[in-house]
Amino acid sequence: MVEQSKSRLIQLTYYKTLKRKLFGEVGVKVKDNLIYVRNTPFEKENVYKVNDIVFLCEFDNDEPYIKSPDEGSKGLLDDNRGDI
Repeated sequence: MVEQSKSRLIQLTYYKTLKRKLFGEVGVKVKDNLIYVRNTPFEKENVYKVNDIVFLCEFDNDEPYIKSPDEGSKGLLDDNRGDI
């Protein structure tokens, strides 16, 4: 029971963080029915480690736009996704 509660707390933390980051970086609000898809750890340019966590989300408002150009990957909204 304790492990189940801990797992649920971690899940809720990911959901809150995801929603906050999406709104902060690209002005998107998403509905609460987030679905975990996968998680892929990798190293970028042999310099730092990245953990790519993918969730399926449904927009709750308009189209995304670059809200904070200084944050995140500037390639997220580009058609050119080779750098991500």
